[in-house]
Amino acid sequence: TVEGEVILSGGTVNIYADDYGLSAGETCRIEAGSLMVDSTYTGLQCTEYIQQGGTVRMHTNNNAVWSESLVMNAGELYIEATVEGIYTDQFEMNGGLVDLAAAREGLAVREGNCIINDGTLQIKGYKSYKPLRGIYFYDKGQLIMHGGQLDITTCQCDNDDLLMNYAIGGVLDPAAND
Repeated sequence: TVEGEVILSGGTVNIYADDYGLSAGETCRIEAGSLMVDSTYTGLQCTEYIQQGGTVRMHTNNNAVWSESLVMNAGELYIEATVEGIYTDQFEMNGGLVDLAAAREGLAVREGNCIINDGTLQIKGYKSYKPLRGIYFYDKGQLIMHGGQLDITTCQCDNDDLLMNYAIGGVLDPAAND
């Protein structure tokens, strides 16, 4: 656990953890280099995640990234999570690649919006699972796309207990349809 900021501007960091992989009290900024996190719980927890470049790979047995805001400007973020890939209040993508493999929700947005201006966001199943929800909004949020590419593969189950399977859903802002 780091009380302040974590900044990776080059080099290679590999983290193997039995609990949280990396926990920062403030911002986690990836500018360049390589970060790999393999943890049994949450891969990375911070107030703000900003990726300007580099390559980040996460493998977790829970949530991969837990952050109040996540801004992807460039670089590559690869996630394998048994629960949620990204759990955040606000997601903004301006470039780069985010490749999520999750068993429950690829991208969970708690309070804000999912904004895609450029880049590629891919959400698919983890191993033999397919996510029940590609993008899920816990509160009135909007999916706003100005550009880029969004690819979602969700569960194609016939089980009546799994009626909540969808690519995009949750509590959406009705003003988005005005």
